[in-house]
Amino acid sequence: YSQPKDSLEALMAQSSYKDIIKIQYGVDVYRFRYVTQDRGQKFDATALLGIPRMVEKKNFSASYILWLHGTSGFMDQCAPSRSQDGPLAVALLASQGHIAIAPDYIGMNGMGEKATMHHPYLVGESTAIGSLDSLRAADKLVPEYSKVVSHNGNLVIWGGSQGGHATFFSLLYAPYYAPEYKITAGLALVAPTDLVKQGELAITTLGEATVTLAAAFAAMSRWYGFGDKLNEVVTD
Repeated sequence: YSQPKDSLEALMAQSSYKDIIKIQYGVDVYRFRYVTQDRGQKFDATALLGIPRMVEKKNFSASYILWLHGTSGFMDQCAPSRSQDGPLAVALLASQGHIAIAPDYIGMNGMGEKATMHHPYLVGESTAIGSLDSLRAADKLVPEYSKVVSHNGNLVIWGGSQGGHATFFSLLYAPYYAPEYKITAGLALVAPTDLVKQGELAITTLGEATVTLAAAFAAMSRWYGFGDKLNEVVTD
């Protein structure tokens, strides 16, 4: 998914956003694996990195954009870095002059050995910490992959749907877990923010939210250690 500027312009010309977004730079896109932790236990996770390509070879200082994806699943096969969604997202953001990082989340490894836990869906702590650690991996990788692009210290956190939920939790945890980054903005789109009310809706009106809630219960029960109580809320 690394592309020169003219190739990205040709792709954009075929999209419905061609009159809204102008491609500024070519991009280099990388998929990487890094070490994070969940409640003190080490886990491997994966993410994508998009770096704007400087044709002029002049020094360029850019902000980080941490892109947090919406619901895609709960295991390795569902990692956005395995599909077009993740790489295209970081490519688009990098084409605007940002350094883009898009984590797959703990429990959804996009490369290498399989994850040793299921993704704790809608568990804010796990997703936030795994996402913030991807920034520290990017700190090491950006100087290795680009001799002219560097991080200016600023951070924007942005996500939609589950990614909006993850954005709010990342904003809450960042000052304590990753204080080295200066957060300049946070943007959460259609974020699930009241899980109790949304849960009430899911169990009183049959729909997509009903299925999603069942999946969330299964994931949360594992993470919080209530797996033996799942049959109290989900029945045959």
